[in-house]
Amino acid sequence: TGVQTCALPIWLSEGLADVFSTVRIAERECYLGGELPPRVTTLSRDSWMPMEELLEATQGAVTQTGHRSAAMFYAQSWALTEMLAFSEEYGPRFRDVVTSAGSPASSAQELPKIYGKSLDRIAADLHGWITAHRSKPIRLPGVAANGVEFQTHAVRRFDLDSLLADLTMTAGKLDLAEALYGELAQAVPQDAEAWAAL
Repeated sequence: TGVQTCALPIWLSEGLADVFSTVRIAERECYLGGELPPRVTTLSRDSWMPMEELLEATQGAVTQTGHRSAAMFYAQSWALTEMLAFSEEYGPRFRDVVTSAGSPASSAQELPKIYGKSLDRIAADLHGWITAHRSKPIRLPGVAANGVEFQTHAVRRFDLDSLLADLTMTAGKLDLAEALYGELAQAVPQDAEAWAAL
């Protein structure tokens, strides 16, 4: 009797990766969540994907899209995951969303059952979540250093996003890397490195 595992749908897998990229650990307090400026820029600039298309996307379909379409997929995946996990209205049922990943039914079928809302209503709530800037970091207890001395330095969000894009490209996820570099190039057009990477 081995342990049975199931792959998360790509929107949830990528959304969780983005959410956990916001983790900040310090001795006094830690943070999880909060806005990702490149993702918010993409969501405010371009037309959103239909919710059903987002929820039923496959890795292959995302890979075959252009970098702007891929950028929207990753931006919406982050926003939806963040809202479902952290909003007062949706958060209490987020465990059911993750658990339903093992179901043969698609997320497009499961989300309306879990929340008792149509996909159109969920999409409208998501637009409201983003336009009202409801995405706020959650404070968590700090992590004691246990006598280890270390120094911290402020790092620009752009530098962190650049590092994530570089790591993604090195890992061979070229479609995601292209989307990330595209967001960086749009956010800071004068930065030559993002354009060179593209």
